[in-house]
Amino acid sequence: MRNNEVCQMLFTREAINWLGEEVVNYGQLKILERVVGVKEFLLWKSKAILEKHNFDASSQMLNGYREWLNVLSNETEPDYKGLRQLLKGLCFKSPIDPIDPKVLGKIVTLIKRYARRYEDKFRFIICLNPQRREAARKKRAMELKVYSEALDQLFSVDCNGKPTEKMETEMEHVLEREAAINNIFKDYKAKYRKFFNFQRHETTKLATGYVFNQKKIESEEKFNGVFTLLANRDDLEAEKIVDSYKNLQEVETLFDDLKNFVDIRPIRHWLVKRVRSHVFICILALLVKRIFEINYLGGKAVTEPLEEINKAKLIKYKIKFSQREERHQIIPKVTNISPEQKKYFNMIGLRNPSNLESFLW
Repeated sequence: MRNNEVCQMLFTREAINWLGEEVVNYGQLKILERVVGVKEFLLWKSKAILEKHNFDASSQMLNGYREWLNVLSNETEPDYKGLRQLLKGLCFKSPIDPIDPKVLGKIVTLIKRYARRYEDKFRFIICLNPQRREAARKKRAMELKVYSEALDQLFSVDCNGKPTEKMETEMEHVLEREAAINNIFKDYKAKYRKFFNFQRHETTKLATGYVFNQKKIESEEKFNGVFTLLANRDDLEAEKIVDSYKNLQEVETLFDDLKNFVDIRPIRHWLVKRVRSHVFICILALLVKRIFEINYLGGKAVTEPLEEINKAKLIKYKIKFSQREERHQIIPKVTNISPEQKKYFNMIGLRNPSNLESFLW
């Protein structure tokens, strides 16, 4: 179940009032909980598929389909052949123009995707960040202003500066104008084209003007600053679930540290026990790094302190007692410690870093 689809379903099913009694204010966020059944989602999604392909998907038309969904259970296998026959009987444009098999295939695939979960319910946490909503609204308004000004200039004169009345019957100008419109909404700008409806000449199909697609603009504004979270636990408060989601960013940072800071790759080992040892040491290093950041640096990045500590070296001196004998002694010695290095060592309880000399490496 995709979160963006569920968010669209919830906003379609009911008017989300962010000032209602059910809304919880948590920091900058407004939080609203909803429980969605799989069957409810399947009915909404199927209706959206049919409407997209210009079929009648009214409640009355879908009564038979709704009854078919209601009898589904997690233990039984759906009758897909019966489903196809049911949809063919319910949905058609005319007796000679029946429903497209591809449309039927999309609905059947949707039903198969949630096999063994038809009686399940999902808990969704809908979150709104008012600041991000306002920022998104302002950004869209600025972008639409830029594109509308470009279109105004395009529709006032053609590419050669001639008045539009003199060129409406010439096909080459039709192509030029269409190319100019496509150029305005080129590459990443194409996502803004949906906010414009173009008016065209009946005969030449030349774009003669445009109007804003207010319905699409209002629809997009509903989702500004909104994100949904799917929770599989009922014992956690919504606030804790939101905090866990935010912690995902920290998890992603840890993976980045493993790859770039700790350098877990390349693994230059072939034996299983050595590969496991290599990974264990990398994880241990990452754990030490995070403990140092959280407990001693207040969550700040540990890169600079570690770079400074890395300058301190534990040197092993090997002293031979005789040229003819193999007798020798290893003496560990820590290099001279700077005041900055001593400060970081003191943070973790090493008052005298020279004590490291007693360790054999």
